[in-house]
Amino acid sequence: MTLEDIIICLCTRQKFERRHQQNLIEICQGQPIQWDIVFATADHHQVSPLVYLNLSRISNKDLNIPSTILNRFKKAQIRNIFVKKRTKVTLEKILALFTQKGIGVMLVKGEALSHLVYEQPWYTISHDIDLIIRAREEELMGGDHQEILELLDGLNQERSEFKEHIEYDFYEHHDITMNNVLTVDWERIWAEAKKIQFNGYDIFVMAPEDMLLAACDFGKTPGYAPGCRPATDETANGALSMVQHG
Repeated sequence: MTLEDIIICLCTRQKFERRHQQNLIEICQGQPIQWDIVFATADHHQVSPLVYLNLSRISNKDLNIPSTILNRFKKAQIRNIFVKKRTKVTLEKILALFTQKGIGVMLVKGEALSHLVYEQPWYTISHDIDLIIRAREEELMGGDHQEILELLDGLNQERSEFKEHIEYDFYEHHDITMNNVLTVDWERIWAEAKKIQFNGYDIFVMAPEDMLLAACDFGKTPGYAPGCRPATDETANGALSMVQHG
């Protein structure tokens, strides 16, 4: 691993303890760091807000990060805080409709992890809201089906300005099955799913065991190093903790 990769791995953790900080200081004071590569890597892997949070816990006199790079990190963090606020409003609109119709919805992938694993949802970047509707498309009444599609498609048009999307499927999700490459027992997943509260609305999330498997699966996303995404260890460990502690 390069020094820049080691810095990313050190800083993509929520428990950024003194030993991690000291390790980072020693790395930065020992050899020149290509901080533009650190930012580019963190941004590419959608973990720049969390990396910046931990970098900012240490005096820059010890790290010597160029001000231009610090500004990029800061802008990325601020932008993601606003993105997550938009996502909160969007989810509330979606859940209001599904609650009215008595149809369950499951939150999966990045947004589910944002609320269950991370202390703050803005620590990592997720441009999509991934949802599974607890009904098969052919089972929905004509009026309900049309109203659901109009809401979701309308919200997608609003969010397209920010290159943010709502990805939804009926009863299952194409990313979890890798476009039907994997055989997934969706009846069991729904039966064992947990119901949580999101701003006064009920929403389903996968059981911790299924979330752990899903985190390990979609951590292997094209564009990342083979079998590796910097935030995956934190994500998988968070899901594992949910398994161990219920």
